Amino acid sequence: GLDYENKRLIFEQIRLINREKGYSALLALHDPDYALRYCDRIILLKNGGIEGTINCRQDGIQEILPKLRILYPRLDMIKYGHSFLTLK
Repeated sequence: GLDYENKRLIFEQIRLINREKGYSALLALHDPDYALRYCDRIILLKNGGIEGTINCRQDGIQEILPKLRILYPRLDMIKYGHSFLTLK
């Protein structure tokens, strides 16, 4: 895996290409914090099926947190902003 700074740079580049060129990217992530920070839409998969979807631009934290708890039952919000998710 990449260290934090290089991971952040890669995600920033993907987002820049998406915004400037209009290209889409499909990412398989296991870190909900990165997914919420860098993705516009999230599809939640569990046991080979779709458990839910999140529109990061429209859904509020009231809609997002319960959907994420399907996959991460011990998930909690510590603050709304950069790193706002933690596992208890």
